[in-house]
Amino acid sequence: MGRIISQLADALKHMHSKSLIHRDLKTQNVLVNEYYHAKLIDMGTCAPFGTTDALRAPYMAPELCDGVAQSEEVDCWGIGLILHQVYQHEWKLLSCQETEPTKMMPGMPSEKHAMDPKVQQAMMGLLMFNKTNRWTMDTLTNCEWLKTLPAQNSRDCREPKGSTGDVGRVSLQLYQSSQPLPTVLAVSITSKNHQHLIGVPLGDLRLGKELGVTVLLIKQATGTFEKLPGAKTKIMCGDWMYFGVPQGEGLSYTVDGLEAKLRGVVSVQASTNPGRFRSLLSKEEVIESGILVEFAVEFDCFKFPEHIGTQTMIGPNGLDMRKRFGINLVGIERPSGNQGEHAIEWFPSGTSIVEPGHLGLVMREPCVDGSSRPTLTDKDLSPLMQKELFAGGRC
Repeated sequence: MGRIISQLADALKHMHSKSLIHRDLKTQNVLVNEYYHAKLIDMGTCAPFGTTDALRAPYMAPELCDGVAQSEEVDCWGIGLILHQVYQHEWKLLSCQETEPTKMMPGMPSEKHAMDPKVQQAMMGLLMFNKTNRWTMDTLTNCEWLKTLPAQNSRDCREPKGSTGDVGRVSLQLYQSSQPLPTVLAVSITSKNHQHLIGVPLGDLRLGKELGVTVLLIKQATGTFEKLPGAKTKIMCGDWMYFGVPQGEGLSYTVDGLEAKLRGVVSVQASTNPGRFRSLLSKEEVIESGILVEFAVEFDCFKFPEHIGTQTMIGPNGLDMRKRFGINLVGIERPSGNQGEHAIEWFPSGTSIVEPGHLGLVMREPCVDGSSRPTLTDKDLSPLMQKELFAGGRC
């Protein structure tokens, strides 16, 4: 967010140098590409300094709602509003009726959701009701939060963090890709929300057959991970379950079905918002509500060796990755035919084909600090990677 806000501040400083104000800043008017470059859009209400027309909306700057002379302070409020949307999930800050003076709504700006103190300081400074007390764009760009951002190039935000457990590895490497990673959903199993699931084997839910959902990992109440969840794995109170779901057009249908199974109902009302589970909630709120949330995950990769042979299935009629090698393969990267490009098959079935040189992807254990730990070691992988062990196991 610091990098994105810095870019927006630079864009707005450029506009202000031309005596122009945007006036309609909100998250919907900021696009972010895969390299976390921010693009400011929608100049429909852009106006010169000194404009006095009134534009009333509960998220707009007070002076804009009142129709008094407007300047760069309007856009400073707008940056604060974006921070409030992202961190506090609210954007109705003002009561702005034509028949009465504009005023801040009770409890706004919100402090309901925890924030880094430096980010909160910036948000509160930018959302000062009186524009003479409001942070300027220079105050923002020179504040402790933005001034202490590490120097990064455009790709650094997307680089996996990994952990010290990656040092010295040979066959396994932290997976990095220029392509978007898949949507992974997580849920915390509690007796309050999921009593009907506790003690039930995964196979009884028929997640794969009915929804195409893969259970990737289960973090148990003890803190240990079940790395190879199967049909006989029982769901227990305190588990964190991580699901791989079909990507693309079928995502919304799958999430509806998964939510229905988690709630113990026959069906749920179809949602028109496939991103509804991407809630920015605290860990405590996620546990209390029992809802699905999107989870950032990282992957390790290894290259299939020559001795596996060509056109080999990964399931029981081929390599039998799970039973024979203890590997829960969550993705396969193959050359796509275009020069230097690769295609990824996420959450492959047992009939998926691999060849020497293809990359096998395995999920890493998520950590609370945003890093991750490997679920496999080179030693675990040696029966697949070492020809003599592979041949011996096959016999």
